[in-house]
Amino acid sequence: MMEKTGLHNLEFIQTERYNLTSSMVAHQHDSVMVVNLVEGKEALIESTSGCFDSYTIHYGETIVIPAGAGEVKFSCIPGAGETKIMTAYVR
Repeated sequence: MMEKTGLHNLEFIQTERYNLTSSMVAHQHDSVMVVNLVEGKEALIESTSGCFDSYTIHYGETIVIPAGAGEVKFSCIPGAGETKIMTAYVR
């Protein structure tokens, strides 16, 4: 499940939280995307177009995905517990 979080509609940054039970695809909206694992041990981040290598993010880590990378797939890792990812991008 994805939910928009926190910021007012007039702010230029959009934040979203992904509550993962399996895999979800996030749309990048042609903007740089900041990704942070806020709950869970680790999660897998993949490009659906193959423009970057898969990356395992650990609790508390932040990565930046460049604009133009396309859709991004977030997957929880079996046994990692409840997994939540926060993203931010320019609207």
